[in-house]
Amino acid sequence: MQIYITRSVRFNAAKRIYREDWTPDQNLKVFGQAANANYHGHNFNLWVTFSKKPTPANEDLPFPKALDNVLENEIIAKIDHKNLSLNVDFIKGKLATTDQLCIAIFNLLRPIVNAHENFGLYSVKLQEAEGYLVTYLGV
Repeated sequence: MQIYITRSVRFNAAKRIYREDWTPDQNLKVFGQAANANYHGHNFNLWVTFSKKPTPANEDLPFPKALDNVLENEIIAKIDHKNLSLNVDFIKGKLATTDQLCIAIFNLLRPIVNAHENFGLYSVKLQEAEGYLVTYLGV
């Protein structure tokens, strides 16, 4: 049996979806306004779901403050009000699409969360715009 605990946070960030190996016209055709040379911003919603195996020794164990701190220090502090395409190391070298960012967040969090006894990382969900939600389970 598993218990799943989800924490939600919001952040704002700018980005540009642009492939240097394509012409500006190709980028505009495929990525539309997201290829804007001056970047563009989004208000993101992020949900991180942690898993916990209840045992008699930990069934009343509260969600640890340490995991809240991980979200704040390892994710929000690094991406809130930043330019994802220029200022965020863990997405550098990749197109700053919502799916790539979701995977990068999961991969950054997984070893940190899994180091906490009794907790694991189940999923990361990222919403860039209303009607567009990406979920990554890391499997």
